[in-house]
Amino acid sequence: MCCVAGSLFVRGSTALRLRASRPQLKRDPLGSGEREITMHRASYLLQLLLSLLSARGLAAEAMDAWRGWVTFKQYARIVHEAPDPGISVQIAPEPASDEVRLVFLRQVVEPDGDWLRPAGGVVCELTFSQPSVPVAPFEFWSFDYGTFERFVDVVEQTPVFADLMVRRPTRSAVYWEAASGMSGPDAAA
Repeated sequence: MCCVAGSLFVRGSTALRLRASRPQLKRDPLGSGEREITMHRASYLLQLLLSLLSARGLAAEAMDAWRGWVTFKQYARIVHEAPDPGISVQIAPEPASDEVRLVFLRQVVEPDGDWLRPAGGVVCELTFSQPSVPVAPFEFWSFDYGTFERFVDVVEQTPVFADLMVRRPTRSAVYWEAASGMSGPDAAA
C-alpha cells in the first residue's frame, strides 16, 4: 500500500544524513543483528499505536478521522527520536476508485554509512469517498519544519486536510509497511 509518488518513504533526503560527530554503529557482517533490531522496533512501534487507539475506544478498521489524528500526534510525541526519522501526513486521490487516501506515517530509519536509510514505518491509513472539490496529492514531513508543533500547524491549516477531518472515512487500517522489500510484522487492520 503506497501513497504519493509510489512510496510512503523519503529516499536520499539531506535531512536523513547523520551528523559527523555522531558515533557510527558497527554492523554485523551479515546484517542479521540490525534487521532483528528493526523487526523488534517495528513490532513495538506498531503495538504502541494500536494500544493508544484501543485505549481511546478507536478500532484500527473503523477509525474516526479527528480522534485518530489526535491519537497519532500523541503517539508521534511518545516515540520522538533525534535526529527526527520523519513523521509524514500524505493525501493521495485515487482516480480509479473516486477515493482519497489520508496517511499518517511514522518512518523508521537505519544507519547506512553516513546516511539514515528508511527501513519502513507505522502507517495509519484512512480512505474517504472523493470530495466534491478536486484534491491534489501532497505530503508534509516533520523534518521540513523547525518543530513538531510547526509541522502540526501547517498540516492542520491545509484546507483539504481540514475537510477530511470532519468526514467519516469509508475504511481505515493501521499497519507496518516495509521500505524496499524488507518484511515487517504482520499488519493489523
